[in-house]
Amino acid sequence: MTTQAETATIANSEALAKAIEHAQEADRLISNDLYRSHHDRAAAHAVISQAFSALAQATAQQPPPVPAAFEPEPKRRLWLPTRRKNA
Repeated sequence: MTTQAETATIANSEALAKAIEHAQEADRLISNDLYRSHHDRAAAHAVISQAFSALAQATAQQPPPVPAAFEPEPKRRLWLPTRRKNA
């Protein structure tokens, strides 16, 4: 199982791989389970697979970080008065 710290730093491709891995394990448990003794474990693997696929989708939608040199200058808030210079 994946720890919480590993999940926080997981990449899109890793999350997809783990989602597929858990989905395959859930499918294997369900298809080999004649007496329905492993359905709880299969359901847990299915839920984990869905969580990893949601994580992969969330990381895929994030825009790449902008380098500091290309960040726009802070804009002056137009609703605030400008500072007066004493002459």
